[in-house]
Amino acid sequence: MRKIKWLVIVIAITLMLSGVAYAGWTEKIELNFNTKTAYTEFSILDVQEDELDVDASMQGQVTIRAEELEQGEEASADIIFVNKSSIPINLDRIAISNVGGYESNNKHNIYIDIRAYANGNLIFNESENVNYWNSNGSVHRKNSLKEIPVGSTVTIKVTVRFESKAGDNGKKNGKGQGKKDVFDNVTFILRPEYSRFNQDSI
Repeated sequence: MRKIKWLVIVIAITLMLSGVAYAGWTEKIELNFNTKTAYTEFSILDVQEDELDVDASMQGQVTIRAEELEQGEEASADIIFVNKSSIPINLDRIAISNVGGYESNNKHNIYIDIRAYANGNLIFNESENVNYWNSNGSVHRKNSLKEIPVGSTVTIKVTVRFESKAGDNGKKNGKGQGKKDVFDNVTFILRPEYSRFNQDSI
């Protein structure tokens, strides 16, 4: 009888210890999992407007408007993004969408220039008319992959230009009258697309 009691006590102690060990093991597994979880976030830090109207109310993208832009003039803005991720990222492309608001007969004369700088390096550079942007809709990276470190910024410089049409040099006509001023509008959405930085892909 005494042996049976001792056996029961030993079994009870063994079960208690195994339970404590299991709890400690599962807690360690959960802790390791949480510490290895990464997240990505590329947010708007600042907007510096020069004649362009920039709406940055939507997270991760901006709506840009050029209103009453006169032929022969341009308007610009700098949109500064910051990498708030827990890991470095790649800026894969800059998507341009919903291009509109302009007169169809000016579609080959209104240009959107997109340049992006990271760590002082030019990583995107594209200048095309609005007709092109409606057909293609994005600026792909021209250079090799560039790491955007955590906390680092990318400045996207946007310029909208309304160029004069061929043969329209602004000189007075035969009646001594100057050319009529031409104005137009354009609006579009700009959204940077990014991914986790992959050192092996360089």
